Amino acid sequence: MNLFRYFFCAAFVLLFSFGGFSQTRLKEMQKKYEMAYYSEDSSCFFVRTIKGKVGICDTTGKEIIEPTLYDYVIRPSGGDNYYKVRLNGKEGICDSTGKVIIAPDRYDRVSKATVTDYYYYSVVSEGKTGLCSAAGVEILPCVFSKIVAAANKSGYYVYNEEGAMGFTDYNGNIIVPCRYNNVKFYTNYFSIRNDFRNGVCNLSGTEIIPCQYDKIYYRTDYYIIENEGKKGVCDLQGRIIFPCKYDDVSFRTDHYLVKIGSKSGICNLSGEEIIPCKYDGINRLAEISVTKNDTINSWYDFSGHPVEAPKIKPPMAQ
Repeated sequence: MNLFRYFFCAAFVLLFSFGGFSQTRLKEMQKKYEMAYYSEDSSCFFVRTIKGKVGICDTTGKEIIEPTLYDYVIRPSGGDNYYKVRLNGKEGICDSTGKVIIAPDRYDRVSKATVTDYYYYSVVSEGKTGLCSAAGVEILPCVFSKIVAAANKSGYYVYNEEGAMGFTDYNGNIIVPCRYNNVKFYTNYFSIRNDFRNGVCNLSGTEIIPCQYDKIYYRTDYYIIENEGKKGVCDLQGRIIFPCKYDDVSFRTDHYLVKIGSKSGICNLSGEEIIPCKYDGINRLAEISVTKNDTINSWYDFSGHPVEAPKIKPPMAQ
């Protein structure tokens, strides 16, 4: 009980002393400047001189931002350790030591944006949006209506004033120009969309599949294209291997298994239909493709030419 009373009294004395110290410091600051008051988190003083300029002092009274430079200073909420400053209607950024990151002489508005493990500054001039790095270097000029950072430092989605969308890399280089309704970055390609039709750009931003398909599916070595429920295949350079005429397509090592309705066939890697879609199932044995149509077995070589059945028992149809 005595120990509890001791700690309670000690805490009361410390709290009272800190309050008294804070009030004393505040009164000293108010004598020195035309106006002085604590920030919301009591981490610094906002001070103003008789000439109307605003600055920042730490809790010891040391000036962090001289109250002779700026018309306005604010410390944004959320614990971010930086200051937004304003001069003659322009905004800028100072770090926690008062060092200028973005000078208040170019942009009408400046705001910090955080994305996962990094941040940047969104800047606005004459109603257009640009972007500066955390170091204050301009990455994108103020020519866009909107900028959104992509994940993992892969780049930025940019929009022009007509609402068309494009993509830049992390350093601000235009990869996909602003001419699509939608752009989405993937590891190996860009999905693009115009007028509800889908296409593909490669990682250099070149449109390799035009926006003329209902759906596009990326596979490791090819793209499946689809229109009105029918599927075809393009290679990774966007060249059509075979058009959208099958109900289902799947790749099998050195050929494509294709279907129309419930009937199966085979296209070679060049897109030539070497076995027509008229079989219930197709299997493979050594160097021979085995097909089954009801109870009748047919045999083809890998070029699609009929051959005699080998004298071995074929596997069950898949």
